[in-house]
Amino acid sequence: ISVEEEENDPASILSMVKELIRLRHSYPALEKGEINFFRIYAGEENTDKEYIRAMAFVVYDESDYLLVIANLHEARELQIDVSGLSKIKEINRLYGPELFLERDSVRLHGTFAGQTVYLFELLF
Repeated sequence: ISVEEEENDPASILSMVKELIRLRHSYPALEKGEINFFRIYAGEENTDKEYIRAMAFVVYDESDYLLVIANLHEARELQIDVSGLSKIKEINRLYGPELFLERDSVRLHGTFAGQTVYLFELLF
């Protein structure tokens, strides 16, 4: 694969790396922020069994809260326990495929693509 081919393909690894570097420069919290991990559960119903093939964490500083969710396995319904962030007013997707997220007072629910990373901006 040539660099020319990669530059002209928005789904290429080169394009992905460029986008992630752009996001890192736009959101300094990604480089220097504090980090907190969240528990993840699999399935459509509330369950207490943690799912270990995905991870979710928030990276934050005085101006930004960014939620990173990585589904390291196949596509599936996941629930992320965000009970410590109950005052979220808005969730904006910054990176990753289109996704419909539902939220209750304790968890975010969505069907996450397999082997994919998502980045969301949280507004309070």
